[in-house]
Amino acid sequence: MAVRDASKSPSRKEWRSFALTGSLALIVMLVVMLSGSKVLQNHLVLTDVDAEHPILTKLKRADTAWAEKLARQSRTLSQAKAEYRRRYHRLPPPGYDQWYEYAKKRGVVLIDEYDNIMRDLEPYWQLPPAVLRQRTLEAVEEVPFLHLLEFKNHSAYSGPSKATRAYHFSRLIEPFRKQLPDFSMAINNIAEPRVLVPWKEQQDLANGIMDETPLKERFPSQTWTGDGSVWSAYVASCPPETAVRKTLVKVRADMVTTPRHTVIARNHTTKRTGKRLISPPPRDTVLRGTTNKTAAGSLTITQSLVSPSFTFEDETAVSKETLCNNPRKKDTIGLFYSDWRTLQGLYPIFSVSKIDGFADISIPSHYYVGARRAGYTFDPSPELDGKNANPLNWPRKIPQLFWRGSTTGGGNNPPRHQHYFTRHRFLSISSPKESVKSQELIYPIASGSNPILHREIYPRYQLNRRVMNASFTSLSGCGDAVVCNETMQEYSFAKPTPLADMQNYKFILDLDGLAYSARFLGLLAMGTVTLKSTVYDEFWSELLVPWKHYVPVSQDFAEIYNILAFFDSPSLTGRPVTAGARRQWPLVNFLPASIALSSCLAHPEQFSASNYNSTSQFSNSLAGWTSCGKLFLSDVRGHPRLPPGEAAAIRIATAAQDWKRDFGAKEHMEVWGARLALEWARLWNRDFEDF
Repeated sequence: MAVRDASKSPSRKEWRSFALTGSLALIVMLVVMLSGSKVLQNHLVLTDVDAEHPILTKLKRADTAWAEKLARQSRTLSQAKAEYRRRYHRLPPPGYDQWYEYAKKRGVVLIDEYDNIMRDLEPYWQLPPAVLRQRTLEAVEEVPFLHLLEFKNHSAYSGPSKATRAYHFSRLIEPFRKQLPDFSMAINNIAEPRVLVPWKEQQDLANGIMDETPLKERFPSQTWTGDGSVWSAYVASCPPETAVRKTLVKVRADMVTTPRHTVIARNHTTKRTGKRLISPPPRDTVLRGTTNKTAAGSLTITQSLVSPSFTFEDETAVSKETLCNNPRKKDTIGLFYSDWRTLQGLYPIFSVSKIDGFADISIPSHYYVGARRAGYTFDPSPELDGKNANPLNWPRKIPQLFWRGSTTGGGNNPPRHQHYFTRHRFLSISSPKESVKSQELIYPIASGSNPILHREIYPRYQLNRRVMNASFTSLSGCGDAVVCNETMQEYSFAKPTPLADMQNYKFILDLDGLAYSARFLGLLAMGTVTLKSTVYDEFWSELLVPWKHYVPVSQDFAEIYNILAFFDSPSLTGRPVTAGARRQWPLVNFLPASIALSSCLAHPEQFSASNYNSTSQFSNSLAGWTSCGKLFLSDVRGHPRLPPGEAAAIRIATAAQDWKRDFGAKEHMEVWGARLALEWARLWNRDFEDF
């Protein structure tokens, strides 16, 4: 081997190399200096007083958003009516006064937050009441799995079966039935949404032109028979200038030659056959439905310093604009492969979940109310079920991310696409057999006066073995024998886990199935941190605040390791925090006292200044803030210092429990259902003189 004589001058080639290296180093230094931080070996030191971990920024904003939402609610009937007129530019419906009293008696605090109901119903104001009634009855007659709920003379009729969503919604509005006029509803009994309105019909309706196409022509069969797909129907609902309309992208069976999860891992060939597969969608242009903004003065960690896995979602779900302008986005959404045909036209159908762009009207799922036997709800009351008794007990929880579920995730049109579905993709990523991928972690460590973000790279299989606990529990909807066999071979399977047992874990993942996940609200009650990845909107979507009550996760899960690293880096890295390191953590206050106190205005009788000086409150609840105001750990004197991530995890787990008890109980959903029924009844009856 030739060895260069150290006494000789560097060659021209070497000088170029030195110059290039120096230039790159200078660029990195300039970026760091301009962003208010500096690099120290494997650390990113935040020197700007306003610079902080981006998750910490989101937690603070979520606290503020929730406090402001509580503070702005109407306190009187006259205030509520004025706010209604301000928001919706019309008078409240008949019966609103009685509904307001009904809501107040049931302890509803978010008395003004029904924008999603009004948004869902708004398109149907374009239909004359007679047409609205006619289309409701036609849909029930022609479209399978729709059931009619008739409400007459203050009583509900939904057919002989008690297993339908129509029956369960009738039970939800039962306590308010004496205040409701007559109406009927077509309620969807399957999880997937059903209504997509073509763009041309949307424009015609806006111009007062009714499409007279018979329903039988709009809906020739209950399933797709090679003449279309949910995606093609969705594309038809997009504006003509959008990317999906311009490129005329279609879902084709030949897009995937061999179902193999390595496609999602960004490999271009299969390990088994070597056949070239469809390239996965670019992360930043397709799989991200939101942008992440930073407040003025906060640190923006650029792509030149960190990987895309350090980008965090602001919220869940996905917008119609994103879908219409990103043709490849459909590849990872199972709904677009559903076997069930959609109804293309403005027909009023009530469904439990939908993707933005569908015209279904949202109702609460009956699984959120009294479905404990089905394994979807969790009741923390010890007198009901000793196994469900749940003090927070954070230190004793298992430091893992837990998920169990069946292989549902979409349909089979076109076939052999299952490995793209959400659940399959996550099990591929989180597998302990993942031997190829490495993962960059960036997480805060104690440093005295200045916080430090520490950066390391780990083999992904090592991280998965430490903190990932995810398995399928059964085969469902895998399509054909080949896919079923491959699924059994390639993914982890385990016995089903009762929902109550999931409270033993610090972190729970909630994933879409055929549509929405019916266990989500049950998870919030368990004193865990719920990470949620979804493309669906539900009735609760505007009643919860991401990063306050749960943690939103992107569809490609790229950031999930850095989420866990922020909340619990010792478990992920295998290095526990020493007592000496804990003493270096600064006290953290997520929410300024002035904002926190404003959230107490709704219940001033609960506020007591002495609560903030109590040390026993921390030891009893492991939370350290009062039931009114939710001030953070630094407001309690003498408590143990916690890393910001661990403290934040406890805070989210407790806030979720509080929300489920105070905002998401059965009586609150009954009030929500009554408000929807009242608004719908006005649409249904608005041409009758005596209404």
